[in-house]
Amino acid sequence: MATVERLKTDSKRAEIIKLRFAGHTLEQVGAVVGLTLQGVKYHEDAWLAEQKPSSEVTEHRRQMQLAAIDSVRTRLFAALDDDEGNPRPEIVDRIDKLWIREAKLVGLDLTVGVTVNVITRESLAEMIWVDEPVVIEGTAVEIEAGGEA
Repeated sequence: MATVERLKTDSKRAEIIKLRFAGHTLEQVGAVVGLTLQGVKYHEDAWLAEQKPSSEVTEHRRQMQLAAIDSVRTRLFAALDDDEGNPRPEIVDRIDKLWIREAKLVGLDLTVGVTVNVITRESLAEMIWVDEPVVIEGTAVEIEAGGEA
């Protein structure tokens, strides 16, 4: 019985992927295969995880998604304002989510490395123990080796 269910799942998944590669939206695919938007996305993600697609396939999918995002965003901008010229919050929210998704697709949201410099008492003494004027709280003072300021 499990094999029959697996065959049905594989068949549905193959149809989903075929339609998605043909450029259909998640909603369109869901209407054809009888799944919700989340169901289509689940099967698409599962297929990608199983297939470990090549870099060419991955790049093709990325470009398709970027084109879809651009198309949807264009339509959303056209419907952004209400009858009184005020931005509609639900449209602003959707556009924001599209910007976030686009940033993820192109790698703009990658974590930037952070450098932390730990300054010990000894390294601080080495940095300031020079025979040059040192500014402390806006006042220039001379520091000599072994002497006091």
